[in-house]
Amino acid sequence: MLSRATPNQLWNDYELVQSQASLTQFALALNGQILVLNEQRQIIWASEAFCQSWELGQTQDYLGRRFGEALGCCHVPQGRDGCGTSEACSVCGAFRTLIDSRKQNKRVVGECRLTIQRGNSSAALDLEVSSAPWQLEERSFLVVSIQDISHEKRRKTLERIFFHDVVNSAGGLHGALQILTEMVDLNNSDSRDLLTLSHRSSGDLLDEILAFRQLKMAESGSLVRNSEPLDAASLVRDVSDKMRVHSVGHQKTITVIVPSDSLPLVSDKLLLQRVLVNMLKNALEAIHSGQAVTISVESVKGGVRFAVHNPGSIPHDVQLQIFQRSFSTKSPDRGLGTYSMKLLGESVLGGRVTFISGPEGTEFTLWLPLEPPEESA
Repeated sequence: MLSRATPNQLWNDYELVQSQASLTQFALALNGQILVLNEQRQIIWASEAFCQSWELGQTQDYLGRRFGEALGCCHVPQGRDGCGTSEACSVCGAFRTLIDSRKQNKRVVGECRLTIQRGNSSAALDLEVSSAPWQLEERSFLVVSIQDISHEKRRKTLERIFFHDVVNSAGGLHGALQILTEMVDLNNSDSRDLLTLSHRSSGDLLDEILAFRQLKMAESGSLVRNSEPLDAASLVRDVSDKMRVHSVGHQKTITVIVPSDSLPLVSDKLLLQRVLVNMLKNALEAIHSGQAVTISVESVKGGVRFAVHNPGSIPHDVQLQIFQRSFSTKSPDRGLGTYSMKLLGESVLGGRVTFISGPEGTEFTLWLPLEPPEESA
């Protein structure tokens, strides 16, 4: 462990870094929390955004201090020489990022869980720390950027807890209504119909919750594909039957075109079903009572092609935005249907989602390879 730089060395390094106008202007333009550290991991220079975030008004408030010391890490007093020397520092994400960046002589990004102590109060933070080596006039520095990701981490944790609890509650309700539906007096048609409707509605609720959870996982890259042998023709029939009893299918016709024989495919059944449901639901919402949509599947070179057609056409300005997240022509609280088709169909299932719209109607298609591509580690 290198001993700390002398006050004179610190000031000389500060003036050297401060003379680099491009760095200071770049940091100001980005409004980012940026530090320059010497070989002893002491702060030589800090951006204005960093100083404001951590209430460091003057250069002497940070010059010569280490990362955890400037931020107020609760473990600093436990070390023999401050930040980086306590037992807890061995598992600190920021410390390891700085050491790895110096050792490997390259940019390293890591996450740091930090508990800071300010007076009698403490706060838990989640930070993303990026460190890159910088050689300046034969002096070796590290340029470090910091981003507070506490809100993002907290949101993900709350989402995980919410989905776990609400899926369990909705699943329990759905199961209880299933039992009641089987127990109800068949001679009492009103009770039977009411329970059947309630059971179906609880199923739709559970399905929507699971769909949103899948979408969030797909966006974060944590959704794992579970591929298995499927019959594409049977899956299309199942999706059509499901949507015929859905509220969007009321008084509308769904025409199914599938080959007479089975159409083998290897894919994730639940995710593929989700994409097809969104395609069909989107088409049914675009038509009026008495109109019809068509869903089909066929074997094509190298894969399988699913298609959903409806008689309406999409205005050109809408076509340009059709797969954008949260874009919808229906209402401001809609807009995940076509977006999730694209995300799940391409990023997760490894296929290709396209559409064409004109005077003869609108058709969304999903092409999937017969065997899914290998998932990246």
